[in-house]
Amino acid sequence: MSLRKTHQLRRHFLKASTPNRMSVLLKTELYRLQLMAESPVYNLFSVPKRNGKLRWIEDPDKPLKTVQGILNDYLQAVYFLGRTDAAFGFLIGVKKDKDPRNIITNAERHLGMPHLLNADMKDFFHTVKAAAVFRIFTESPFEFSTELAELLTGLTTHQGRLPMGAPTSPVLSNFAAIGLDNKLQQLADWGSWRYTRFADDMSFSSETAISVQDIHKIRDIVESFDFMLNDEKLKSFGPDDEKTVTGLVVADKVRLPTEYIPKLQREIDKLNSVVDAQYQMGWKKSRWVEKYKQQVTGRVNFATYVMGEDLPESIHLYEKLDKALEAPTDFMPVNWMEFDYW
Repeated sequence: MSLRKTHQLRRHFLKASTPNRMSVLLKTELYRLQLMAESPVYNLFSVPKRNGKLRWIEDPDKPLKTVQGILNDYLQAVYFLGRTDAAFGFLIGVKKDKDPRNIITNAERHLGMPHLLNADMKDFFHTVKAAAVFRIFTESPFEFSTELAELLTGLTTHQGRLPMGAPTSPVLSNFAAIGLDNKLQQLADWGSWRYTRFADDMSFSSETAISVQDIHKIRDIVESFDFMLNDEKLKSFGPDDEKTVTGLVVADKVRLPTEYIPKLQREIDKLNSVVDAQYQMGWKKSRWVEKYKQQVTGRVNFATYVMGEDLPESIHLYEKLDKALEAPTDFMPVNWMEFDYW
């Protein structure tokens, strides 16, 4: 998206200051928007986390998701043009951006710092309550009426908080964390630290050790904005430790963990076996196989994005993935009618 387009989206959204104008912008009749806001329909399912626990996803039904998708484009434009210095996650990409924000530039902010503290906020989306979303829409830069703010809050919340699975939840969580970012940045400036936040992951780096008392100050600020630190993911690194920020190693440069590529290659080999088995079953499609293909492809894209797409290691990964996804040439689906019977 161009910077000009971003400004245009922001301007159009802020001008849609009545429910009727907003319905035109969202390409949906007002009475339909009101029905969706009053009784939003979500489909609940779970996906496993890395720790073995389940993450519950609230997937909005198609009409609501369509509206949220349009709404998200406008909200992203508004947030991008007012983003905090610390925010690096859930942001759109804009052409020729002089300050690009992504998982790599987030980690790069902490290069060369001997001390690092990583902190994580618990239940990030669900912590953002409907009342907080309502305040977002009534305060600057929106300053919408109560009627419009209630409509937008109903369209973007479920069971009184941001749902995990709605297209609008990531950007609204960033809006909800603006005050938090500004306060933590003040603390970081006081301590001569570097502070960044990628979604619910916060990183603080410093020339000197970040003390227990400093962590208490961070916790007090986080809790003052109704968020919670996840003590299980609180981790400090010293000068001699290998440091990671949002899963990336921060050393002389930002790179993937040593075990990432070997593990990914094994995953591609596994995918190759799965695809072979799928074709042996007679070209029958399977939802979980398609999902697995998407997951492995996403991991390969991530790895090549971090390493650089033109490097030999990246090209090799792409070739290995393409081969795994191809139909096997040494056999075809079995037609049992072609066999003789004795």
